[in-house]
Amino acid sequence: MRSALLVFLGCYYLSFCTSSEDLEESFVFHEPQVQKYFISRLDEEQLPYRISDDGQVWYPYSKKSQVGSIRQEVLKEYYPVNSVEFTQEWQYEETIRQFEERGINYRLIEVGESKKIAWTVEEDDEAREVIIYVGDKYRRQLTEKYEE
Repeated sequence: MRSALLVFLGCYYLSFCTSSEDLEESFVFHEPQVQKYFISRLDEEQLPYRISDDGQVWYPYSKKSQVGSIRQEVLKEYYPVNSVEFTQEWQYEETIRQFEERGINYRLIEVGESKKIAWTVEEDDEAREVIIYVGDKYRRQLTEKYEE
């Protein structure tokens, strides 16, 4: 009983020593160019932050919602849902050629060693047809290679 009372009193007094303004959260994007963009967006919005030695961006807990919105914006910019990443260069070239022939709007995203092709939600069905076509072409090539 005495232990529980001491814990309660300790937490009670500690709550007066730490305000919500002192609390921080952190986040890090591991790709340098994405992290740089994230920080530039924090600067544009004039949100306070600090960067620790390990690259974590620390910000006041009270700004969690605003920072979260920026983080979502960065994720959509660099890691869009409607995108594809290939292992072979010819797959990129074929996909781009097919997109251009069909009039599908796209953008190229390069993050570190990764290259992606992204498209709009409105063109998702047609874009996915192209992705399936290119994927089938790749599987045929692999099949032919291993049958030889």
